Amino acid sequence: MDRNEKNRIAIHNPGGVASRARPGVRRMGGVATLAVAAVLTAVLLAGPAAAQLANPAGPGPVAPSTGAQPPSPADRPAGQTTGQAGPAVGQATGAALGAAPPAAEFVRKAAISDMFEVQSSQLAREKADQEGRQFAATMLQAHTKTTGELRELVTSGKVKAELPAGLDDEHRQKLERLRGLSGKAFEDAYETMQVEAHQTAIQLFSAYAQGGDDPELKQWAAKTLPELERHLGMAEKLK
Repeated sequence: MDRNEKNRIAIHNPGGVASRARPGVRRMGGVATLAVAAVLTAVLLAGPAAAQLANPAGPGPVAPSTGAQPPSPADRPAGQTTGQAGPAVGQATGAALGAAPPAAEFVRKAAISDMFEVQSSQLAREKADQEGRQFAATMLQAHTKTTGELRELVTSGKVKAELPAGLDDEHRQKLERLRGLSGKAFEDAYETMQVEAHQTAIQLFSAYAQGGDDPELKQWAAKTLPELERHLGMAEKLK
C-alpha cells in the first residue's frame, strides 16, 4: 500500500487502532459492573445475618429503676402502715401484760397473793437464815398492810367484790411444800417462790392499773405497784 492510500484511510478512520480496541473495553466494563453488583448484593444480604449473630437474644431486659416512689396512702392497702411503730408497740405491751381482769377477779387474785406472802413469810421467820428472816419480816409488814387496804375497799362498798376465805389449791400446795423443807432447801424454795410470786403480782397490778374497770381499785393498784417492784428487787438479791 503506498503512502497516499494510507493517508486516505487515516482521513476516513481517525480512531485507527483505538476504534478497533473499543469493543474489548466494552466487554470488560460489563464484566466489572456485574462483579460490583454481586458484591453489593452479598453485603446487603449479609447485614441482617451479622446483626442477628451479634445479638441472638434480641433486646436485653430493661433494668428496673431504683428511684421508684413508694405507693401513696391512697394506693396502700387498708391497715398497712410504714414506719409507724406506735400501735405495734402498744399491742406487744398489752399482750405481755395481759388484759385487766374484772374487779371481782382482781380482788380475789390480789387477796390470795397477799395471803401467800404473809403465810410463807411466817414460815421463813422460823426456818430461813438471817438474811431470809429480815426479808420475811419486811414481807409480813408490807403485805399485812395491803391486805388491810384491800379489805377496806371491799367492806366499805367502794369496790363491788368478795374477799376469798383462803388460799387456792395452787398456793396451798406451795405452802405445804415449804412446811416440809428445812435448811438450805427451804431457803432456796422460799426465795424462788418469792421471785415468782412478785413477778405474777406485778403483772396483775400493772394490767389493772392500766385498764381496770373500777376507778377506786385501779388507783389502789397503781399506788401499790411500785412497792411490789421494790419487793421483787429484794427477792432477787436473796438468790
